[in-house]
Amino acid sequence: MNLSGADWMKKINSELKITQINIPGSHNSAARYIPMSFFARCQSLSLQGQLEAGVRYLDIRLRLNGKGFVLAHGFLNCRNKKFPFSGELKIETVLEQCYYFLSCNPTEAVLLCIKDEDGNAGSEFYDRLYKEYILQNPEKWYIENRIPTLGEVRGRLILLRRFGVDEKKYSDSNCGLNLTLWPDQGHGHDRPDCFDMPFITEKGFAGSVRLQDCFTIPPKRKWQKIARPFLENGQDDSMLSLNLLSTAYLCMPHINSIVINRYFKISQTVKGRNYGIVIFDFVSNELARNVFLTNKTDTIGFIPSKT
Repeated sequence: MNLSGADWMKKINSELKITQINIPGSHNSAARYIPMSFFARCQSLSLQGQLEAGVRYLDIRLRLNGKGFVLAHGFLNCRNKKFPFSGELKIETVLEQCYYFLSCNPTEAVLLCIKDEDGNAGSEFYDRLYKEYILQNPEKWYIENRIPTLGEVRGRLILLRRFGVDEKKYSDSNCGLNLTLWPDQGHGHDRPDCFDMPFITEKGFAGSVRLQDCFTIPPKRKWQKIARPFLENGQDDSMLSLNLLSTAYLCMPHINSIVINRYFKISQTVKGRNYGIVIFDFVSNELARNVFLTNKTDTIGFIPSKT
């Protein structure tokens, strides 16, 4: 079946949970225009281009400063354009692009994994994100700490959070999927069994998130020892599985991505097997398509409401 990258989810059964859908994603999604680009650039497509290619998981790193939220990668701030004086990329631009895409493609859903890149903003980080952005467009967000079905989130952004919140102010109903226990896997670990991160709700342990984020491994070894076994073994579709194919080995994300992405292109993916969320540096139309075409499609995946 010929599916386009812009609306491939329309043929996915609405009753499936997002953990049962193979989803292409991008790592450091906004790091297209950035200073020290050889060392810090992670994408060649714009956010709009990624979404139209079929990417449905965006890795958004934010820095909260006196000007508000700006997109960041480490100590560097992302820019609007290639030119050095083009201005910093702000959250408003990112959300406008996401909202526009979803308004044009209401069958789709986008997982927005947000990280406090400095890690020191404290409770102000979500206070401002919630009040200044989410509450301004509540119908465009899914912010429960619960794995939803696709039908619940079509046309919406699904918040995954890698930052803490003030638990006296927020609950499982309004602060997104809790990924705050995301560990640092960047110290040479290359175990093929990856890491099962506890998924915590107000009621306690609610399952696991399968995470592979080894980002200091040479690209060939990362593929052979980590990423390929993660793919070939398949994943438990009751778990949120995140397989990051990116690596910053020797601070060369682009060169590393050429190696790993080439391996992925020639890998033998199987339609109907659960791979979870597969996340790339320098994602392309072909890479995204190779992921979303592994999903089983349904002729009644999306039934528009009668007006």
